[in-house]
Amino acid sequence: MTFNHSNKAATLADFARSAVGSCRAKGFTKKNFVRLTDKVDTLEKTMTTAIKRDKIPSNLEALDANRDNLIRTLKALVTAAALHPDSAQQAAGKEAKAVFDKYGVKIARESYESETTYVRSMLADFDAIASSVKVVSGLSETIDGLKEAEAAFEAEYASYAQAVANAGKSATELKKELVAALNSGLLAYIDAVSLVDDDFKALQAELTTILARM
Repeated sequence: MTFNHSNKAATLADFARSAVGSCRAKGFTKKNFVRLTDKVDTLEKTMTTAIKRDKIPSNLEALDANRDNLIRTLKALVTAAALHPDSAQQAAGKEAKAVFDKYGVKIARESYESETTYVRSMLADFDAIASSVKVVSGLSETIDGLKEAEAAFEAEYASYAQAVANAGKSATELKKELVAALNSGLLAYIDAVSLVDDDFKALQAELTTILARM
């Protein structure tokens, strides 16, 4: 009974969780069995965390691109409003444009941390001229959209920073270790003991069925 190492990490994680669940449900107390089961459990959880850590940067890029697009939309709105033929729209547009021009679209090219600082400050400045913002068509909605985009980015960035702080082995390295812990450890042990223990033979059959579905 062995797990095919060529399967995807997600499939490996699913099987490892199922195997650990089945093993613990039996309530067997043999020390080596418990130790091997715990090892698989620990490696699976560590590998899954590493997989999530590796995916976060691409999520950050998408969230950052979203706020960048909204910053460009802000520029277009305030620029058009400042030239509006209606005097009220134009006055409000000029005030809003003055706020935006303090930062400019160039903040979208800053580092993640610097852009966050600038966006927060710009949003606070827009809040300070809320009456003018309401006059400019589409501006309130775009600012609300940027607030939501910024909040989403910051939440994801916090997860990324935590993952980096806890960074250890890569998901690829951990996958190799987990496959070995299963094939040369837990599964090999179950195969051996099942030759003389009917309870372990039943567990072997259960895990074989799970493997077949992977």
